[in-house]
Amino acid sequence: MKLRDKTGMILALGFALILVIQPVLAQNVEEAVQPITDKIKTIYTAVKIVVLAAAPLLFAAAGIMWKFSGGNPEKIVKARQMFVAGVIGLGIVLLSEVIARVLTILLSP
Repeated sequence: MKLRDKTGMILALGFALILVIQPVLAQNVEEAVQPITDKIKTIYTAVKIVVLAAAPLLFAAAGIMWKFSGGNPEKIVKARQMFVAGVIGLGIVLLSEVIARVLTILLSP
């Protein structure tokens, strides 16, 4: 046999072996990744609670700053930036779960 034929056979056997072993490896990976996934979910839940509690306070602070700006354009701009930052942060936290689910669906076999 030529070297090219031997290389082709070795590659074919390697791919066949990977296809046979892959379900077993996938089960072990899922078991190994589960504790990490649980920790990430716990951290996500904690961050979500903090952001959901802080967002109304940020909106109130921005409103108070705007109300008492006295027409000062710098304070109005700062209050508007606070409000926009609150909306963006709240949107990211609320949409992150949806984004994670969509990515999971797209990336799962």
